[in-house]
Amino acid sequence: MTSMQVKPQLEQAEQPSLSKKPWLTETFRGLDQFLIIPFSRLFNVWHVFLLLAVWYNIVIVPYSIGGDVNLNVNWYFYVIDWIAILIHFVDIWFRANTALTSHREICLNKGKILSFYIETFLLTDVLATIPFEYMLLAFKVDDVWRRWIRVLRLLKLIRVNEIVQITKFHANINLDLFMIFRLFVFYPTAAHVFACVYVYICNREVYQDRRFDGNEMYENINVRNFLDLPPIPEMDHFSRYVQCFYMTSG
Repeated sequence: MTSMQVKPQLEQAEQPSLSKKPWLTETFRGLDQFLIIPFSRLFNVWHVFLLLAVWYNIVIVPYSIGGDVNLNVNWYFYVIDWIAILIHFVDIWFRANTALTSHREICLNKGKILSFYIETFLLTDVLATIPFEYMLLAFKVDDVWRRWIRVLRLLKLIRVNEIVQITKFHANINLDLFMIFRLFVFYPTAAHVFACVYVYICNREVYQDRRFDGNEMYENINVRNFLDLPPIPEMDHFSRYVQCFYMTSG
């Protein structure tokens, strides 16, 4: 992913006309203050890490809620989870120092950049970063509430949307291919979320006549799935998820 190249004009950095240019530059040299230039190497590499952290939360948060799973029983989960939290935390500093006031405007005035960030992304970024689920451990809060409060982490999707808009408007890429790529990412993500919702509902219907016909959603899976499934109580969390994912993506 590359950006349109232009000749830096640092002496005009404070002029309003510069912020209205339809391009984003890749490198500026000689700036008197530290700023992260869109589509610079640092900009691109950091957003790879940010997208991985957001993707991790998109996978883990619905799965833990839908399957009533406590994933914090393994040390490696703690490590990965805190890495994701740390990435969210660093991203607050990163976005506050990125030379953008919106996905259409470049700005080299650090005061304006910070003001824009405070007015737009700061609140959601802070809510997505604070590890409330770990803080609630001190109050011995039920694990169900700790799983649900992790939904706040998904507020980082607002930043992901900004990245998508920046790429869409300013990167030299084929927009049709970019749209296809977004669909390839969206489809399995949506299937995963709906599968977790399916599991959440199914777990609360097991051996309970809550439907008008007295049946359960898991019975529908047994009918439609070609796999030989064990009895419902013998299926582990992941097996139930796999069957529901098969249903939602089929």
